[in-house]
Amino acid sequence: MSNDAAPCTYQQAADCAVVWRQPVFDRGQRLAGYELRLDAHTESAEREAGDVLTTVCGDLGLRRVVGDRRAYITASPQLLAEAAVLQLPAKQVVLQIPEQPVDAQLLAAVRHAGGEGFGVAVGGWALDPAAEALLELATTIKVDFDFGTLDLVRAVARRDELHARGATLIASRVQTRGELEECRRLGFDAFQGEFLAQPASIAGKRTPTVRMAALAEALNATGQTAFEQLERLICRDVGLAHRFLRLADSALYARRARVRSIRDALARLGADAVRRWALMLTLVGVTDTSSQAARVLLGVGLHRARVCELLARQELNADPDRAFTAGLLSVLPGLVDRPMDELVAELPVDDRLASALIDHLGAEGRLLAAMIAYEDGQRASADGFPPLLAAITRIYAQSLLWADDTAGGIDWR
Repeated sequence: MSNDAAPCTYQQAADCAVVWRQPVFDRGQRLAGYELRLDAHTESAEREAGDVLTTVCGDLGLRRVVGDRRAYITASPQLLAEAAVLQLPAKQVVLQIPEQPVDAQLLAAVRHAGGEGFGVAVGGWALDPAAEALLELATTIKVDFDFGTLDLVRAVARRDELHARGATLIASRVQTRGELEECRRLGFDAFQGEFLAQPASIAGKRTPTVRMAALAEALNATGQTAFEQLERLICRDVGLAHRFLRLADSALYARRARVRSIRDALARLGADAVRRWALMLTLVGVTDTSSQAARVLLGVGLHRARVCELLARQELNADPDRAFTAGLLSVLPGLVDRPMDELVAELPVDDRLASALIDHLGAEGRLLAAMIAYEDGQRASADGFPPLLAAITRIYAQSLLWADDTAGGIDWR
């Protein structure tokens, strides 16, 4: 996979999503996956896991970062417990357990994650007799290739036993061709290190969104009300909508599922997954909208969404949810400075919504095109006063008030 986004400068860091990926190669030197991490020291493993997840799945898109290969992600206790609820693709994700005391709670969390189909990786520290119970649950053992170290000696001594269990042995920090050949001779299954490939960054512009206070407030509600509040918040904020569509893509990609609207994506994720992702976004403090220009664009998206929704209610072949989504997402190129066709290609939207957004085709695309034409000052054509433009005239003001009221309810601080 190529890195098609330029690295962010220090000044751009607040608006930039960056994740570093270290390739993992198999014995034939074929690319098997990527270890993902942030290029920063975080306060805790929990914070790091949350940052990596929201950056990879919410800002960049798991498909864009790893394609159909495996993603090795450091796992916090929370991630171990909630990976399945978050609907991460189990067959594609390997949860890496950082060195820590092995207790009953950790073992239970690892069993649960393994039972859901996730790979579980441990470092050479787990070869210590005190961590035997954890080692028995691991599907991958990663050992730094360093001659004479106890971890390497233990891994080689137990190689056949570990292979018999179906475990994969990865040699990391492989520096030379000679070390690679020695790793192969010792029976390692996969390799990573500077000799094979330097870690590379994948970068993209973060989607501006409302301050996380609004999301946190919605999380305080309980039961069905909680999901309804989250749904309203996400559906009325293009930044959150974009992130949750990316999250849905990570969850639904293996099933090749497409969605017709934001509400459809949230329904497919399910209330539990939406709530957990919202909590994750809140905990890691996803970037907010700091520029006035971005706020104006968010308002334009809300206005277009409302007009398209109301028009669709009067159109026989139009779907109001899809029309609302098309209107809201239509401002994405201005927010993240990327072409609409690239953005849509990374989202799990159905062909009809994609056509509406990219080419303004179909019933919903026609409504969006009419709204944009109206914004550009078009009121008449060679055929006189087009019915759609006339309809927009009747609802334009009330829709603008709705958008202003909705935006006014957002805590921009």
